[in-house]
Amino acid sequence: MIKVHWLTLQLQDKELLISTLREELRILGVEKEWAWVQYRVYKKMSLTYKAKVSEQNRQAIGFDNEIAHLRERIQYLEAQISQQEIQPESQMNQQIFNYNVFNLYN
Repeated sequence: MIKVHWLTLQLQDKELLISTLREELRILGVEKEWAWVQYRVYKKMSLTYKAKVSEQNRQAIGFDNEIAHLRERIQYLEAQISQQEIQPESQMNQQIFNYNVFNLYN
């Protein structure tokens, strides 16, 4: 930027300088308006993403609760199975075979 004393300029130079400054001011005004538009767009996008993330967090918490409930249910069922002392499948098959053989010969 060149510093020029205002009083040393001719009228034509002053008018040219003023018109140049007005044009730059107009451009800055347009750029400022464009910056505000971009700001509003990005702010809206940010709020949208925050809402989506918040919803996903709520869903994740719901899934976590459901998984915890299912784990508790599995533990409960495992405890029930161990209390009932269910025979292994091979023992059950052996008993069925013995029953069938017994009935075959009787």
